[in-house]
Amino acid sequence: MIEGLRRTQAFHQEKEAFHAGQEAHHAQHQKLHMEERDRHSAALGEVSRQLEELQGMAQRLGEMAQSRGIAPPVMDATTLGLIPM
Repeated sequence: MIEGLRRTQAFHQEKEAFHAGQEAHHAQHQKLHMEERDRHSAALGEVSRQLEELQGMAQRLGEMAQSRGIAPPVMDATTLGLIPM
């Protein structure tokens, strides 16, 4: 009976050590994912700000062109090419 309890004890010690190692491994990955998420979040904020600024400029330019009677350029396949960007 004592031997059986010793084997059970050894089994649980081994499993406890294994899971502690797994926990440390996953903590490293979690830290990496948090850092990557923060990096992308900062980049997204900057790109969103730039896009909003550019859209505002485009709108103001369009309004200026309309108020001055400037016709926008013709945009057709010959101007833009076969695959416009």
